[in-house]
Amino acid sequence: MWGPANIWTNGFGPAPGRSVDRPPGSLLEEHPAQRHASRMTPLSADEDEELRADLERLAAMLQATLDGSADAARPIELDQPAIGRVSRIDAIQQQKMLEATRAGQRSRLQQVRAALKRSADDEYGECQGCGEAVGYARLKARPESAFCIECQSLRERT
Repeated sequence: MWGPANIWTNGFGPAPGRSVDRPPGSLLEEHPAQRHASRMTPLSADEDEELRADLERLAAMLQATLDGSADAARPIELDQPAIGRVSRIDAIQQQKMLEATRAGQRSRLQQVRAALKRSADDEYGECQGCGEAVGYARLKARPESAFCIECQSLRERT
């Protein structure tokens, strides 16, 4: 059905071959970096130093957690006569949950180490998607963040 100004009004946008003005904030708008470039500022030297210390503490904490849980990740011996069937199933389930937790911790540790490398290369705080500043508040919350919030949101949608 055609509506005013010859725009297809079924909610799916303009008819093929027709154009429509892009409203501000629409998904068809320019790249996220163009929207937020004026809002984000590069990190100051003090902020960079503080965030690097946060990264180093986080890396040490994650490594200590992984080292401490290594014994619990050993394979479970299933033929122990003293343990009943339900107890074995429960032990296997707990081990699977621990393995998943450790995998998440290893992944985050890799991200933290990558952020430390970016810091050493003077690239920390730059979005890996658009090249703009990530923003201090985001880095304070997730110091290993490689993308600004707009680029991260875009990555999660696709």
